[in-house]
Amino acid sequence: MSEPVNGSCLCGAVKYSAEAKSRTFSACHCEMCRKWSAGPYIEVDLLKDSLVIEDRAQLGVYKSSDWAERLFCKVCGSSLFYHLLPKDLYSVALDTLDDSSDFQFDMQGFIEHRHGAYSFAEETKMVTGADQIAAFNAEVSAQ
Repeated sequence: MSEPVNGSCLCGAVKYSAEAKSRTFSACHCEMCRKWSAGPYIEVDLLKDSLVIEDRAQLGVYKSSDWAERLFCKVCGSSLFYHLLPKDLYSVALDTLDDSSDFQFDMQGFIEHRHGAYSFAEETKMVTGADQIAAFNAEVSAQ
C-alpha cells in the first residue's frame, strides 16, 4: 500500500507530492550523503513515477556519480531528493515532508562510514556499503 506525502524546501520555492513506499525511513552514512546533507541523509523511498514537483525551475540538479543525482532548492539550498538513475527511483529527505511524525526508523546504510561522534538510539538494520552495492547491482542486473 502506498502512502501519499507532501512537502517542500525551507523557503517553499519547491513543493512536491508523492507516494512513499512505506511509513519507514533510513539513514545513509556514505561520505557523499554526509557532505551533501551535513550529516547522514535521512530518506523516505518513493514509489516509482509518483513524484510531482510544483515548480521544477527552482530545482537544482547535481550528478554526483554515474548512477545518481541529488536535487536541491536553488533558492534556499535545501537538500531534497536523491535520484537513483538506473532504476529511476527517488527518495526524499524525511524532514522536508509536511508531516513525518508517523514514520519509523528502520535501516542505516554504509554503516562503516558513520561519523564516530554520534550514533542513533533506535535499533535498526545495519548494512555495510559493500552489502548495499551488491544488492543494488543484483537488482539492476535482474531488470
